[in-house]
Amino acid sequence: MKTKGINNLGLKIISVILAVILWFIVLNVNDPVATHTFRGIEVKIINEEAISGKNKTYEIVEGDTVDVSVEARRSVLAEIRAKDIRAVADLSKLSLTMAVPIDVSMTRNSSRIQNIQVKNNDILKLKLEDMVQRQFPITVVTTGEPDADYVVGNRISSPNIVTVEGAKSAVNGIAEARVTVSVHGAKEPYSETRRIEYYDEEGQLIKNNRLTADAKKAKVSIEFYKTKEVDLNIHVDARAADGYEIQSVDYEPKKVTIAAPDEVLEKTESVSIDDIRLRDLTSDFEQTYNLNEHMPEQVMATGTNPDAVISVKVSARENEEKKR
Repeated sequence: MKTKGINNLGLKIISVILAVILWFIVLNVNDPVATHTFRGIEVKIINEEAISGKNKTYEIVEGDTVDVSVEARRSVLAEIRAKDIRAVADLSKLSLTMAVPIDVSMTRNSSRIQNIQVKNNDILKLKLEDMVQRQFPITVVTTGEPDADYVVGNRISSPNIVTVEGAKSAVNGIAEARVTVSVHGAKEPYSETRRIEYYDEEGQLIKNNRLTADAKKAKVSIEFYKTKEVDLNIHVDARAADGYEIQSVDYEPKKVTIAAPDEVLEKTESVSIDDIRLRDLTSDFEQTYNLNEHMPEQVMATGTNPDAVISVKVSARENEEKKR
């Protein structure tokens, strides 16, 4: 009886071992270990104070995103999403070559993962720069057209100046701080709060999340002026050089469409410009002038081409011609 019990125990152990082996075989056939690459995982920067405490800031040269390879059973991989992967660069580990190792880990299912690693370069490369501040006036830009017979008048931004801080090269690359407001169909004064955006010399929007400012938004107040057509009178103070004389002075157009606040527009029946002075002319002269550079206060010329062309005819005096 004792021998029979021992034999049964041995058979049971063998059966268990065979069952485990069979389970592993079935598992590896039906749910094998596989590898999947998750691309474009954003690298989180930590311990930035290790740099900013030295009045420095950084620009990322390489490694702001990484491709991460995860090894696990297919059933586990099927549950993993890119958001479950954490990639971290600790700036306190910055080397003399301006490189920081990138560590990757799982935020869940970590115990079911057999291996996780960065597939491409696992180094974040930085460029250190001095931290600088600059002030920029805020430009109000309008889009669309207001109601017929109205134009955009006074525009006020509050604040009207913004202080920007960041890497020297990034701050110096800013040409304009701007808020953009649609005025389509508008004619009544109104205010709107809009985000402040930054543009370079070529008018391209600057997308740099490492720039900081003392204001993210500005409140814009916009007025709209009525328009009307009035007479345009240009008095040109033109003088010829010695030996020459002015034959005629003319200008075009003789009428101009203006816009102004209601109380100013009602009183304005004509616009006179008398600050154009020409000296020492020796030949015929013609030049285009922007009327808005010469308009009375609170009055603006409107239209697609608010310009005037001034023409002056000049001739030599008769006695001077004889001398020649």
